[in-house]
Amino acid sequence: MDNLTHTLVGIALSRAFFKKRTAYATTALIFAANAPDLDIIGGLRGIAYLARHRALTHSLIFLPVWTIAIAFVLRWATRRRARRDSSTIVPGWGTLLAVGLVGVGSHLLLDLTNSYGIRILYPLNTHWYAWDISPIIDPWLWLILFAFLLLPMLFGLLAREVSSGLAKPRYQTSALLGLLAVCGWWGLRAYGHARALTGIEGRLYGGEAPLVAAAMPTFGSPWRWGAIVETSHNDWLFTEDAHTEARDPDAPEQELPRAPMSNAIRAVEQTHPAKVFLNFSRFPWIEVLAQPTPNGLNQEVILTDLRFYNVERGPGMALNALVNPGNQVVSEHFQWRGAGERLKRAAK
Repeated sequence: MDNLTHTLVGIALSRAFFKKRTAYATTALIFAANAPDLDIIGGLRGIAYLARHRALTHSLIFLPVWTIAIAFVLRWATRRRARRDSSTIVPGWGTLLAVGLVGVGSHLLLDLTNSYGIRILYPLNTHWYAWDISPIIDPWLWLILFAFLLLPMLFGLLAREVSSGLAKPRYQTSALLGLLAVCGWWGLRAYGHARALTGIEGRLYGGEAPLVAAAMPTFGSPWRWGAIVETSHNDWLFTEDAHTEARDPDAPEQELPRAPMSNAIRAVEQTHPAKVFLNFSRFPWIEVLAQPTPNGLNQEVILTDLRFYNVERGPGMALNALVNPGNQVVSEHFQWRGAGERLKRAAK
């Protein structure tokens, strides 16, 4: 999930549960709600990003580390403030640990709701887990959280302008209602996802039942889902209408033939970039293109993940590998949303 959403959720959690209990609660929760994404320091782009992002820092094993570290820093900050201001109360360890646990836990939960997913059991298990109900950026979550966090502030300003006797805005109640509204929005999306998946799994594709079927969230609507279907010979991409549990006839769709296994594909799959890419991919699709040269026939092997494949624009993320006539990988190029990273390899 985007960091604006993580930050807004951290603020809402502070107002709802911790702001009255400890100083610096909002600052601590904003940091805790974003802390797992510090893993991007180890790899900001390309294959390194795929290998390291949403792994150890997003795992249940690392959750206690974040929790304890945040609790220690928050206790140090509140004790330091208490020495300057005698009215400051240093909270107990239970409250301090709860701040870290709730903040970091909210990050893991938010990331789990989208199709990118997290490796929550890393390093014991490198499997990606994803709920597939929310896009990585959901403007409706922004609207919900901004409304419940900012409206009390506006009402407070109006109250001071009109009459000093009006009641103070209920920041805690409003934040709690905002968090409940987020859960309600997730419930609606989960319902739409279940209906879409029922429709996708209940049909034949080219006369074959789906081996794998998924409904990917689209930007904005809980009723339109990007369908991914794998059969024994082809992959299918289209838009599913959760209202009718049927394909959207007005949206583009595509049938992608699956390339048969070959020595060129096997050679590419043995390279480190390809292993990282395939470990990240939930719905890998491989295309092989022939490139005649004076010395023989080169083959370009293209790996992509159908989660990021656009029917009209093609792959949004791809690893391109050039294989010579001797089935040796001579070069590799990773591309993610238009930003490329060339990975040179010497032929054996």
